[in-house]
Amino acid sequence: MANRAAHRITPSSGNVFADLGLPDAPELKTKARLSAAMHNPPHPGKVLREYLGAMEVAEAARRLRVSRTTLSRVLNGRAGISADTSLRLSDALGTNPGFWSGLQMDYDLWHAARKRRPRILPFRQAA
Repeated sequence: MANRAAHRITPSSGNVFADLGLPDAPELKTKARLSAAMHNPPHPGKVLREYLGAMEVAEAARRLRVSRTTLSRVLNGRAGISADTSLRLSDALGTNPGFWSGLQMDYDLWHAARKRRPRILPFRQAA
């Protein structure tokens, strides 16, 4: 008989990225879930609303040092998340700034790809 090493099976945490020991596991899980098939990704403000939980908009805006109106526009999908806001959110929430800017880019690209565009002529290759 072959000598088989005993394999210990550990239960999953529900986040494969965390199970693999990857940094930023919660952000990776959220990003994977949201962009699974690039099927109408949500506005980043909707994701931010989930992160904020029950925190009042005015309190979150005060902590981020932005106006309540600015944050409200983001949360309601009427404004995007800028690079500066991505940095502020990463500082406040302990996330990666690329997570927020990536959500915005996915959202913008998905919507841009659905708009009518002019025919673009390719550049000629250099000889």
